[in-house]
Amino acid sequence: MTTSEEQIKKISINQNQEIEYHNLKDEREKHTKSWVHYPRPYMDDVFKQLDPEKIKPFCKGSDKSVQEIYVVVKGISRTLLSEIEVSKINLQYENKIVRFECLICDILEIAIKYEHKLPEITLEDFVLSDERNKVYAYGELFYLLNLYSDNIKWFFIDFDPAKSNIKPINLNNVRLNLKRMVELCNGKESSYNEIKMFLFDLCHMNSIQNILQHGYYQKIYNRKHGVRINSKDLFFISTDGKEVSFENVIDSEPVSSISSKIVLKPKDKSSSIQSIGRGGAAFIFKGKLKTKDNEEIDVSIKQFKSNLPNTKWVFQREKGMSFLVNDQINILPVVGYYADKSTKKYYLIRTWADTTLENELKTPKFELQNNPEKSLTYIIDILSCAINFKNLGCFNRDYKLNNIFIKDGKALVGDLGTAIALSPTNPGVTKMYTPLMLPDDWDKAEDKTTNDIYSIGITLSNFLMSQSNTEKLRTQVIDSKKNGLYSEDDFVKQLYLIVYAVKTQNGISLELNNYIEEFKKTLLKMMAYECEKRATWDDVQNLLNLTIKTYESLTHKKYLPCVSKKLFTLKDVSKRILQWYSNLLSSNEDIIENKFFGYSELVSNIEQNEPNQEMFDLTLKLVEDVLFAASKRNDNNLMMDCKTIFEVLKTYPFISDEQKSMVEYLSSLIN
Repeated sequence: MTTSEEQIKKISINQNQEIEYHNLKDEREKHTKSWVHYPRPYMDDVFKQLDPEKIKPFCKGSDKSVQEIYVVVKGISRTLLSEIEVSKINLQYENKIVRFECLICDILEIAIKYEHKLPEITLEDFVLSDERNKVYAYGELFYLLNLYSDNIKWFFIDFDPAKSNIKPINLNNVRLNLKRMVELCNGKESSYNEIKMFLFDLCHMNSIQNILQHGYYQKIYNRKHGVRINSKDLFFISTDGKEVSFENVIDSEPVSSISSKIVLKPKDKSSSIQSIGRGGAAFIFKGKLKTKDNEEIDVSIKQFKSNLPNTKWVFQREKGMSFLVNDQINILPVVGYYADKSTKKYYLIRTWADTTLENELKTPKFELQNNPEKSLTYIIDILSCAINFKNLGCFNRDYKLNNIFIKDGKALVGDLGTAIALSPTNPGVTKMYTPLMLPDDWDKAEDKTTNDIYSIGITLSNFLMSQSNTEKLRTQVIDSKKNGLYSEDDFVKQLYLIVYAVKTQNGISLELNNYIEEFKKTLLKMMAYECEKRATWDDVQNLLNLTIKTYESLTHKKYLPCVSKKLFTLKDVSKRILQWYSNLLSSNEDIIENKFFGYSELVSNIEQNEPNQEMFDLTLKLVEDVLFAASKRNDNNLMMDCKTIFEVLKTYPFISDEQKSMVEYLSSLIN
């Protein structure tokens, strides 16, 4: 069955939310399919007002003006916005809602305008799947586009639901996504600013090809699909230090050795490859990877066990989570994957780490009191990563010493085999079964994300007491049904030794008793046996803030987390500011004071250096100049763009407290 224009006009929506297709040739024949679910009955009237004659030729490829498409899209956008419970949104944000609606229309114009010219490319390519839509705002934006696209196709193109592979459209989901994005506009999350920056570029593109070639899109695509490694670029490292091509080993089956290591034998049997670690679902090997720049980097190759009943699912879950959080703070980044479905061989390739925190404690040369500054940094690293994970809506479920890796002096989380992203249908509740979680009724009990807090508490306690035997401590906690400290006195003594050693090394006069007492009190709460008595994430955040403040006071150094490449680097932001500044200079308007001050310096810095403090300071200075110029010409759009840039700059580690206060003040002046 196909639906003609006349049939489209006869579509009716009944009260049980099903769509009825009436075949005009035989009114007795009725096809019913739950295809579109409308949250409100009056939506029917809205869509009846849309004129299929205006949009159908366009969707088929005829050249139709963008203005006409804009009108239709804006109508749909306003309809969906009306579904949001506006009463729950502060009225001071009303202008932001309208502004955000315009952004939706802008991107829809471009996407719909050019998609029909490239039928092999669908908006599905932009979409982050399932619950991960909750985590990244731009994923929700493109998810919304996909639903809009299907909606338009369904209403205005000859369409047979029985033969189409277009997914059912749930307008209630669209409403929830829009509501979520309006919250982003209200400043509850900073991800919106990166959407906005992408839209700056997107508005100047004239084809889907340009979008696909854009670096931001590539990062979006990688977030969803990951980066597939070319097998010719990957090598295992044998026991005698030789590089063995991945293709020479891929058919080899893992064999247990006398030393309990796992061994792989290449086809030519010239050397032996031995595992450096193993877990419940995979073996770890050392390897080399040739990059696109013809550099060789050290990597770890995680080979998933092929005899598991759900190997593919386990691999896809860890791969998905790893790429999802790959550019977040204090994460050991994954660089790619390799999958061979025919042989059920799955590999995840991660950046090589120097060691684990567990092995660091076992190193004879490493003693906490001999490395106090490093020890304090590790504590901050662990707390920072945990807070960041929670803020992303993710649940690690497996914090422990041997899952925290040391690379270039930073403690990084690198094993995400049990991690999940939370969703509206799973808001922080999950089945527990991982090593450092409380063991009561694992099989049937549901627990909340406070178990991550418990795991972090146990991990920090292990670290500070130099106890690498996690199981011993956990068993004691279970038996005593109390907290996880062997001895509070010993713990306080150990923490005292660390912070006072830093104080002595740097000759700082600072009272530390309050910090030590606060740390002990919070850590005990984190390890509380009963979930109701356990510390909250606010408690953990306060402990992190206090520890960073103590560290910076003791060392006179700013704590800098380890951050993989952000979606927008400082260079990206700086280049945009230079472009805006240049446009203002060439406008023949005398609205910029101190012309060219800092301009050439920033150009030179960008060309020659990686992001640095001077680049940040110059960029911030030029944003201020652009903002004041925009205010002189009453350019509200440019002022709002400056506000977006301010929000992005606040996330960079180079910003000082004084600069942050200034940025927040300037942002507050922009409506």
